[in-house]
Amino acid sequence: LIFTGCKIDAETGDGVTALHVAVIKNYVDIVKILINSGSNVNHKTYDSMTPLHFAASRGFLDLVKILVSNGASLEARDSNERTALYIASGRGHMDLMKYLIDAGANVNSEEIHGYTPLCEAVWQKYAVGVELLLLSGARITHSHRLLHNAIIQRQMEIVKMLTAYGAGINLYNDNGDTPLLLAVRLSQPAIAKILLCKGANANLLNSITGANALHIAVESVDSPEDFEELLKCLIDYKIDLNASALTGDTALNRALLLHKDPAAVLLIRYGADVNACDLHACGLDNLSIASRRRSNSLALMLLKAGHYIVIPDKDTSIPASDYTKCWLYNVCRDPLTLSDLCRIRIRYLGQSTSITLYRFISSLPLPKSLKRYLMMEDEGTEYFDFTA
Repeated sequence: LIFTGCKIDAETGDGVTALHVAVIKNYVDIVKILINSGSNVNHKTYDSMTPLHFAASRGFLDLVKILVSNGASLEARDSNERTALYIASGRGHMDLMKYLIDAGANVNSEEIHGYTPLCEAVWQKYAVGVELLLLSGARITHSHRLLHNAIIQRQMEIVKMLTAYGAGINLYNDNGDTPLLLAVRLSQPAIAKILLCKGANANLLNSITGANALHIAVESVDSPEDFEELLKCLIDYKIDLNASALTGDTALNRALLLHKDPAAVLLIRYGADVNACDLHACGLDNLSIASRRRSNSLALMLLKAGHYIVIPDKDTSIPASDYTKCWLYNVCRDPLTLSDLCRIRIRYLGQSTSITLYRFISSLPLPKSLKRYLMMEDEGTEYFDFTA
């Protein structure tokens, strides 16, 4: 047909030529014949797809090499302004991506919405492709929120790469979360650790609610083990244990109000101020909230951690009908033991130092049993399914 003068780039109704079809079918020999016979390697369909776009989308490296060596434009754009590299990045065709980059493809080319090949690789969770693009000079555009996306998709390796190359570590998304707040919200303590190590500010608040990472952890992290791991990490990076959200509650207030009792126990153990409470916002102090539980264990722990008590005067009658009020009355009249008072004082000293409370206690020249006592590990054990 070619020798008899058939038009080599005759189009179908959608602008497809014989070369497009041969590329789509991966007919290497026919592609060579068509090119040698003068077929246009940059011919576009009505969707502006060139043969190179089709070869790149299907991962046909041999055909890509043939097309490029015969003049195919690396920067040809389809109707969505996507280049061959952009398409390959979304398919995870690593060898093909490397070849295009080595051939001079622009790693920062933007499609119609401003997204780049790096965006596609992150969205499609192609960690190796992300690494290749970053090593090849791909820019991280803050408006793309790629770090937030990697956290949502639980892609730890991609998170490491993006933070190493300067992704916005403290950048807010549209929901008011920094990457750290988002990692906490999605209960990902390992990723939260990475972010903190890379410079995430532990004390940044959600820009809408004013909640810090601990407020969000109380709401979102159900596993006591994960909560404790995250709590220790945040404390090491100087989070304010007693910060108030816009609603006026501290993390401990929130844990008590939401009946997240394991979280409340851990917050108390690690030094949250049991007396920090905005009564105008919350209505009740921490002891009053905890005293409404069926078990008095948490309320007693608050007292042993130093919650203030109102000592009834001698003329106050014992409440007859209300069990909670009766219990509080008796507790307030009975002093704490000397060991409890000493523990409160030592913990107060630890909270006044420049190191964290649990590290202060760990550094004391005391037997392990006493250190566990000072950390209140004998209190609140009923709220855990594991040995505290």
